[in-house]
Amino acid sequence: ILKKDCSNDCIPSKYSYCSALVNSRDGKGRTPLHWSARNGQDDVCRLLLNTYHADIHASSDTNSHSQTKRDRGVTPLELCVWQNHFSTAEILIEIGRSVNGRPNIVDRVNGYGCGIYHWCALSPSFAALQTANGDVAAKTAAKDVWSLMALLQSSSIHSPETDTSRRINTPNHHGQTLLHKAAYAGNMPMLAYLLRPPGMPHTA
Repeated sequence: ILKKDCSNDCIPSKYSYCSALVNSRDGKGRTPLHWSARNGQDDVCRLLLNTYHADIHASSDTNSHSQTKRDRGVTPLELCVWQNHFSTAEILIEIGRSVNGRPNIVDRVNGYGCGIYHWCALSPSFAALQTANGDVAAKTAAKDVWSLMALLQSSSIHSPETDTSRRINTPNHHGQTLLHKAAYAGNMPMLAYLLRPPGMPHTA
């Protein structure tokens, strides 16, 4: 990451690191921040964001800069939510709020019409957790779903009531709602959350 170890022609800056390496991409278009967020590595995320100023908005779609392309990539926060890393999501959301001139990372919608809640609904970790050790694990999975959804709702620039209803019921460009995604993933805790009776409080 340090400039002295970099073979790239770095743009001069006040920093001692190479931004090209910090935001370098693998074959899937993912940066180091994508992988640290996906794996719930809180300290690595803080280091990349606070010390090396990694791009928190980075999309794995390397063609999305073109005006004729729809961004079909995934962001670090979306991978983090997909793997149910609550504390990592808190870090990304908090730091993401201070990135001036950029949209709220929670409110991003990709080229398929999917937002952050779709990734939560698709999470394989909820399905695995709720079947792991009977009732205790099922309750833990349910609590995780409700906590994560509450965090996302409170972090949106929209009002929680309006935002939640809109995002839960609005289909993506393929006609799929959150209910479709959760059913496809076998995410029973999310299905229970989505199908709860009207007026039921948002607590597990």
